Amino acid sequence: MRFATLTRQPDDPLLRIIGQHAADPRPDKIDLGVGVFRDEAGHTPVMTAVKAAEARLLAEQSSKSYLGPEGDIGFVRALAGLVIGDTVAAVRIVGLQTPGGTGALRLAAEVLARAGVAKIWIGSPSWANHAPLFRQAGVEPALIPCFDLTSQTFDLNGFLAGLNGAVAGDAVLLHGCCHNPIGIDPDAAGWAAIAQDVATRGLLPVVDLAYQGLGDGFDVDAEGARAILAAVPEALLAYSCDK
Repeated sequence: MRFATLTRQPDDPLLRIIGQHAADPRPDKIDLGVGVFRDEAGHTPVMTAVKAAEARLLAEQSSKSYLGPEGDIGFVRALAGLVIGDTVAAVRIVGLQTPGGTGALRLAAEVLARAGVAKIWIGSPSWANHAPLFRQAGVEPALIPCFDLTSQTFDLNGFLAGLNGAVAGDAVLLHGCCHNPIGIDPDAAGWAAIAQDVATRGLLPVVDLAYQGLGDGFDVDAEGARAILAAVPEALLAYSCDK
């Protein structure tokens, strides 16, 4: 029995919290752990724009032929315009679809490993899956502080100081907006400082932009990612459309 030799992985702490919330009988409970949009009733509705797009697709789609390995390139190009804007010339952008934002991060990790990147610097705390995603692909995560517990703010100085151990060619993971789990992002000046520091050190940024539009507005939420992309010659960006 080959599978008998496998060891059980620890339960995901976020899924455990979701289960505890579901089992809690109190009517005034609020689940702050789930990373999706919820209305006042705790329901995740289908957005009106999504329903309209689905109806248009149903009426106008003329083929169900399979897509190439890059996915729907027309969709990717349109999305790149919304996310990146005119920050980067379209000719410099290479995009493709993956099975969700987590799939994009895993693919990014494999690209880094094949390019010879040995280490990725990650602000701590971070999404629980970030470190194991990169480690399993062969890129070792190094954790540095990014949150000031006393002031409840993004610890910009601590984060930049943590990068003192990085060497040119290392990667650095950045939450594009709505930081998971602290929910606090750098301000515009902070993003500018991070972009300059990353560029000066010769680091390769990996931007995880999973919640655009759920923070301070669609364009404002993209400002950090755009500042990073404008400052460096190359970067990886993982994007999620399912929130």
